[in-house]
Amino acid sequence: MKKFLVFLVAFLSLVVFSNLDAQADNTAICRSQPSHIITVEFTVGDAEDYSPIPNAYIILEGTNHGTSTNLDGYAKLKDIPLGDYVIISCMGYESKRLLMDGQDIFIVLLEKE
Repeated sequence: MKKFLVFLVAFLSLVVFSNLDAQADNTAICRSQPSHIITVEFTVGDAEDYSPIPNAYIILEGTNHGTSTNLDGYAKLKDIPLGDYVIISCMGYESKRLLMDGQDIFIVLLEKE
């Protein structure tokens, strides 16, 4: 009977400490993720005549996470951490770098090079 009680106490201790380690690991993972992730809509146009710019690239700076505008100059980009920058570029136009500060709709006018 003593061996069984010793085994039971050891087993329960192992289970309790394993769960504490797992909870600590989950807490660390949560802390390392950005606190706010947003989805942002963009309308990109020509600064001279306000016409839409199709196929403009919108990329989260330092990543390959991005999209391009449709024929109406519209695009939506998901999973953007607050505080990061987005680069908007198109051939023949000067690029723009925008801080993602919580605003979720941008109208961007690009200047010709």
